[in-house]
Amino acid sequence: MEEKEKKNQMTDPSLEGSPSAQNEASQAAADVDAVMKKYDRESNTRVWTGVPGMIVKCIIIAFSIWCIWVTLFATFLEEIRLTSFLGLVILMGFLVYPAKKGETRENYMPWYDILMMAAGMASYFYFTFNAETIIQQGTRFTPLQIVIGIVGIVILLEVTRRCVGLPILLVALFFVCYALFFGLTNPSFYGRVRYFVRNVFYTKEGIFSTPVNVCSRYIVIFRVCHPLN
Repeated sequence: MEEKEKKNQMTDPSLEGSPSAQNEASQAAADVDAVMKKYDRESNTRVWTGVPGMIVKCIIIAFSIWCIWVTLFATFLEEIRLTSFLGLVILMGFLVYPAKKGETRENYMPWYDILMMAAGMASYFYFTFNAETIIQQGTRFTPLQIVIGIVGIVILLEVTRRCVGLPILLVALFFVCYALFFGLTNPSFYGRVRYFVRNVFYTKEGIFSTPVNVCSRYIVIFRVCHPLN
């Protein structure tokens, strides 16, 4: 008899708006969020509320509009479009995804994340604003340009780890190590690093190849607003 009464209380529409029912619903939603943050990497996002939350959403919306505009109307170099795209991806990657699971502090971003975000954006936007010069200089890259390329590659790997997880990062690192220590034939280690960075960061055969091109034109428009919905 008691079980029947409890069942009637749970299904009674008049109780749906009661404080106890609302508390139970809020607790259930919090439990679901906790489970998703634990097992689903894409659900482990920063908590932005109030004005900071609106600013982050506006940045993401502006990014979507930018992608649509450059896809339909832009006539500048592909290198400019792709490097600016990844520079903005670095920005949003750090704004949306924390360094590790379980970070739920509202409207908070640690200083080292801000530093890495700024360094990553600077490396890609350096390419954006110097694309014509970089293309014309051929294989003549300065040590500073090599360092900028290394920073861009490392920061992109970190954003990938935060968004997708560790396994794909390990696969990428395996091929990077193989190229630097076994695949390339230059007797100088700096020569191998220089060749690797030039081909991976400063050409359309590495980072800026077909997958990123397709993503910048099509995938991001349907996917970019998902983390903050």
